[in-house]
Amino acid sequence: MINHKYASLQYILTHARNVLLVAHSRPDPDTIGACVTLYSYLHTHNIPVTLTCTDAFPNTFDTFLPSYNIIQTCDISNFAQFDVIIGSDNIDRGFDKIIKHLPKSDHITVGIDHHPHTNIHPDLLITNPAASSTCEILHDFFEYIAHTPTQKEANALAIGILGDTRLFHNPNTSAHVLDVMAHLLDAHIPLSRIIRESFLTKRLDTLQLWGIALKNAKRLSPSGAIASVITGRHIATKNIPQEELKEELKEVASLLCSVPHTPFALVLIQLKDGIVKGSIRTEKGSGIDTSRIARLLGGGGHTLASGFEISGTIKKTDNTWCIV
Repeated sequence: MINHKYASLQYILTHARNVLLVAHSRPDPDTIGACVTLYSYLHTHNIPVTLTCTDAFPNTFDTFLPSYNIIQTCDISNFAQFDVIIGSDNIDRGFDKIIKHLPKSDHITVGIDHHPHTNIHPDLLITNPAASSTCEILHDFFEYIAHTPTQKEANALAIGILGDTRLFHNPNTSAHVLDVMAHLLDAHIPLSRIIRESFLTKRLDTLQLWGIALKNAKRLSPSGAIASVITGRHIATKNIPQEELKEELKEVASLLCSVPHTPFALVLIQLKDGIVKGSIRTEKGSGIDTSRIARLLGGGGHTLASGFEISGTIKKTDNTWCIV
């Protein structure tokens, strides 16, 4: 079934006149890797392509990525100029708004995602919840159309996979994704450099923020879950770009989830503009579906890893924290 969808995507790209690639808000390694790889592929095939996101890309990975230009979504005044619009990864965050406000014109919308639940319905939706990442899906698409990624395209796909598997620590690390990474290594990607320079290098401010989150951690009764918070006051004292905070939140949640006898871990972080971001993590065999919790709060994700965003401010009351 998915090969049939790959064939449809190949046909769409082959006949495209002007493509818009959409990365999700507060971009993570997976949406960056997928979008930049597609951007490079289309550019080398002389297909006009524009890359957009509501937020800037962090420069953490630029050394390893193909060249790209990105335009903020608010700076695009005429979406009718694009006949193909593609959202890659977590398409409910940004791509959904573009689809809702598209003018009536001849265009095709495509969603590529490994998240199992979506509230939008593009013309072509390619999903595989068994995949570790959207970059894994994109690698399989390239294999289907017999496209051999360049070294930097392979770098970009590897970055997305490394990010969403948390360097192969997450339970979504399957035999297939390891085969995919072995194939990417054949393209001579500098794997150890990518891991060291893009994922393992931490700012002192980041480690101090982790310390605050660990200090704030509490075990909840009667569930036994562990929860923690990082408030706006905490963040104000640290020099960490806004776009990096979400990734650090995932790391802390995964760390807390590793504590024995913890069914799941929840970490809340105060973002700008009165938004609280939540990250939920659990381990395989816990019997917890974190995506069900996240969907109750307007978010989503996978069984073992999910997130949500709600309006409010984290406040301390007595011996606990709440969102007001």
